[in-house]
Amino acid sequence: MATITFPTADFTSVQVERLKASALVQSPFTYAQKVYRYPGALWIATFTCPPMTDGGTPDAGTWTSFLDDMDGHENTTTVDLSDYAPDISGVTSLSMRLASNSAGWSRDVRGHFTLSFTLIEAV
Repeated sequence: MATITFPTADFTSVQVERLKASALVQSPFTYAQKVYRYPGALWIATFTCPPMTDGGTPDAGTWTSFLDDMDGHENTTTVDLSDYAPDISGVTSLSMRLASNSAGWSRDVRGHFTLSFTLIEAV
């Protein structure tokens, strides 16, 4: 396992979610509910890059190389989520991995590449 450098970019969007480890049980007879809380959480961040060209700024090759170097779930990258979400207490940089074992991108008729990817980390 290696740590891959996270390329810098002005993303068109970044969606950050925190999934808390909890469960809700509801009675089918009385509808009474009981919540079970656990200490874990899962951070999920989806990054969407602006349209790119190969050799442009940002460079499509940089991002496709990054996704290839992440090698599915094998490698990690360090991401500072406080850059993308306000007031995240206790979270600065996370060592995150790709949420999916595959990565893809598309190219339009003008030659612009677009891609988005999701990183996750349990804390």
